[in-house]
Amino acid sequence: MRQLTCDSCKRVCPWYPSDGAPYYCGAVYVDDLCTGLLDERRFPIHPNDRAQLDSVPWSLVAAHERQAARNHGVSLACLAENGGLTLIELAFVLLDRPYMAASPSKASRNKVKQDALRYIKERVKAHEAATAAEVRT
Repeated sequence: MRQLTCDSCKRVCPWYPSDGAPYYCGAVYVDDLCTGLLDERRFPIHPNDRAQLDSVPWSLVAAHERQAARNHGVSLACLAENGGLTLIELAFVLLDRPYMAASPSKASRNKVKQDALRYIKERVKAHEAATAAEVRT
């Protein structure tokens, strides 16, 4: 995997956005000194599920980019351009598991969606805490 340098602070980025766009890590500056990386880039949740959650940190999903490509056959950038992933699809990606579309009853699907939302929120919270700890060091 190639290393990418932030266009703003010139630090090496620990993750790699696959779309090749200019990358800004969102570094926090104190007295004009870069104190670390805070990824401000967001990965969208599909419009069908956006009422529960609108996006997650891109870097969280990028760590599972291979699984997303296996499950959906396209890059994260392409998925994002097409509206993102549903909560259930995203949970499968974050679990590094193949996505198996099923046709459960509406009540069952709502339960699975709520479980996926809870899991994703836990992962986002842990990811943001780890990222904040990186910034402090």
